[in-house]
Amino acid sequence: MADKVYRFIIVPDKVIQSRDLNNGAKLLLGLIMRLSNKNGYCWASNKYFADCFDVNRATVIRWVNELKEYKYIKCSVKKTRRRIYINKKLLENIYYCQVSKTVANLKKSICKMYQYRVWKKKVKERDKEKCRLCGTTVVKQLENGTSSIGLVAHHILPITLLIDYYSITNKEEAKKCKLLWDIDNGITLCDRCHMMKHGVKYWDILFEERGRRNATIDNTTYYKQEQLDSAALANRDDFDIEEKEWTDKNGKKHKRVSIDYGEKPQ
Repeated sequence: MADKVYRFIIVPDKVIQSRDLNNGAKLLLGLIMRLSNKNGYCWASNKYFADCFDVNRATVIRWVNELKEYKYIKCSVKKTRRRIYINKKLLENIYYCQVSKTVANLKKSICKMYQYRVWKKKVKERDKEKCRLCGTTVVKQLENGTSSIGLVAHHILPITLLIDYYSITNKEEAKKCKLLWDIDNGITLCDRCHMMKHGVKYWDILFEERGRRNATIDNTTYYKQEQLDSAALANRDDFDIEEKEWTDKNGKKHKRVSIDYGEKPQ
């Protein structure tokens, strides 16, 4: 059986640094680039993009128009279907990271090595057991009632990239790779910031587009988890967190996280 391939969105630095595009359009461009990797163009519809990013079609249309306006993409219609083409200059020197099952299994083996446990400990000790992005510590987690959030040591240059670059095929070869065990190639992150680094949650990038989605129950305003995490990433300390549970008329239990913001700093 062929190895399973995991695909990732890659956005060029010059796109990330652009002030002409909003963050949603930048992320959309990354997805279009990935979908165009095989044929040089993308068939995806606005509905598909809207479902991917949990936004409405009007937002997607605005993003597409921005990308067209600044010449990042061009569109054509063939047999009633739209084709989206990427500006070829953007595709120069872009490395599409594809992780095979073999590499993924080797990474798991490396993460079980004694050297890896020592590396994690040294990285966390250097960072004083504190998330380098949002400042979360174990003490703060306990005070906020969110002790389930852990701290992890994250490789800045990913393990899979180092495996590929140095052609590592087993644990013995991994032991000899200095960058794998260099604490300068590590950073301490909380679980949430770690997921953001790996692109598991793109909500922070899309936060400005989604707006504040809330519901009011018993005169208490509840916010989605994205807003809680976004506030933490901004290192804000002027909010209180509360979890409430209730049972609806059908006997089903519900749980929501509420966040009460204080006054914004002047």
